[in-house]
Amino acid sequence: MAEGRKKVLVVDDLDDIRRVYSIALAEHFDVDQAPNAITAFEHIVNHRPSAVVLDIRMPGRMSGIELCRHIKQNDAYNKICVVIVSGWGHLYEHEMLAEYGADAFFEKPVSPGKLASFLKNALG
Repeated sequence: MAEGRKKVLVVDDLDDIRRVYSIALAEHFDVDQAPNAITAFEHIVNHRPSAVVLDIRMPGRMSGIELCRHIKQNDAYNKICVVIVSGWGHLYEHEMLAEYGADAFFEKPVSPGKLASFLKNALG
């Protein structure tokens, strides 16, 4: 990990999506990956990333929506920038931003460059 670089966690159940986003973000950030929300939450507790790029529909005991809520309602983590990337944008965008406190919402497919640009501006 390069000293002084912000950490970003990419959370998606699809390996290819995690890989593509991670490659694009690695130019500017230290990037880790998680295949589900439970693993992501454990990573957040242990590593405190500056941002989480999060799919909302993933299999398992915790959805991306629940993870977003856990992050934003917990004083220890609520400063983490949460960026939702989902193929269900037309159904969830307003809810995710207003009710759950996500910092941004991008509908899939989003270009990795657009995602990287947003995070560079958001994290400074």
